Amino acid sequence: MDRKTVCKEAFLHALPIMGSYFFVSMAYGLMMQEAGFGWGWSLLTSLTVYTGAFQFVLVTFLSRWMQEPVRTSSSQ
Repeated sequence: MDRKTVCKEAFLHALPIMGSYFFVSMAYGLMMQEAGFGWGWSLLTSLTVYTGAFQFVLVTFLSRWMQEPVRTSSSQ
């Protein structure tokens, strides 16, 4: 087999996995938007966080962090 045929076969086998990532990323983006974060935050975490399940947990962590006031040593 030549290289072009191998790449075409690999792409066809990867399509179902790519499709599932599309729907998971759409769900994650909608959750981030619902939590009040812009598209830049979703892009940043998608590029830096490898595990998809942690991205959904991260929505909760970040939204709690944004709601609580930041405490410094001078404000205590």
